[in-house]
Amino acid sequence: MNKLNLGQELSKNEQKKILGGATLTCWSNNLHDYVTVYNFSNCSYGPAYCQGAHNGYVTSCS
Repeated sequence: MNKLNLGQELSKNEQKKILGGATLTCWSNNLHDYVTVYNFSNCSYGPAYCQGAHNGYVTSCS
């Protein structure tokens, strides 16, 4: 296992290996920008989360 320095940025794949879960990206009508959530519990909850938290919609989840 590779040791990581504090503050080192991890790739999305490395984050998934460590944290598990999905990477969810929403379009936020509140921020007028994309919002990415790492370690999201399940893609099936994505639409409700994006709508409720960001007044938006899912653009990707994997």
